Amino acid sequence: MITRKSRWLLRWVMLKETVPSWTDLRSYGSSRILNTSYFWMIVVPLAAKLFSHIPDTIHLPFLEKTLALGIGLPFSWKILFFSSLSFSIANSIYSFFCPRIVKDYRTFAAYNEDRWSRDKIIDYFIRQNLTAYGNSPEGFFAWFDDASKFFNNHSTEPAEFPTLTRDVAGVRTFLSYLKGVKIAKNHDRDAFYDTLENANDLMKPSRILSWLFYLAGFTMVGIILVQNVWFVIVE
Repeated sequence: MITRKSRWLLRWVMLKETVPSWTDLRSYGSSRILNTSYFWMIVVPLAAKLFSHIPDTIHLPFLEKTLALGIGLPFSWKILFFSSLSFSIANSIYSFFCPRIVKDYRTFAAYNEDRWSRDKIIDYFIRQNLTAYGNSPEGFFAWFDDASKFFNNHSTEPAEFPTLTRDVAGVRTFLSYLKGVKIAKNHDRDAFYDTLENANDLMKPSRILSWLFYLAGFTMVGIILVQNVWFVIVE
């Protein structure tokens, strides 16, 4: 028999598994349409103010009769404004927190076409983890294990990741190691996708917030579409 506590635990695990990665969010964050949400945040209140002075129905003389013409809009300006606001917040979170490698390259082929040196990927790996964990000793400790796995798999100079103590001396050893490390030949592709995978796992709270605001924005757009369809049907 599944207890209430077990059900809540199962729901939490399922929620964690459904949190989109930065790569998933990129299709929204790089969308030209959604990036116009900042513009609509300004235009919508002005348009709402303008249309507030126009009656929902105007009467036009036609063949000695009066023709009533409905020009009322079938949606809420508030919903349109808040959907734009939601998209703007989601885009801002994506722009600020999404790791650079996810924004810059969709595939290794795109990265390789830029003719960067093999060691450029190291800069991506270091910067995205510094952004996620900070440059304090505690921040470095948080990603020592990921760094150890990454550099042991792909680096050549030095050949082996140093043994690090979790103190200031360990951080200094780590930083000294990073100055001379290089990606091994023929490891470019694997190093790229490992760095991309690492990036997609970082900053989960930011990914959740961005996803929720995108979801809220699309939900409100859906409400507007339903209102328009209903308006056409009843009219």
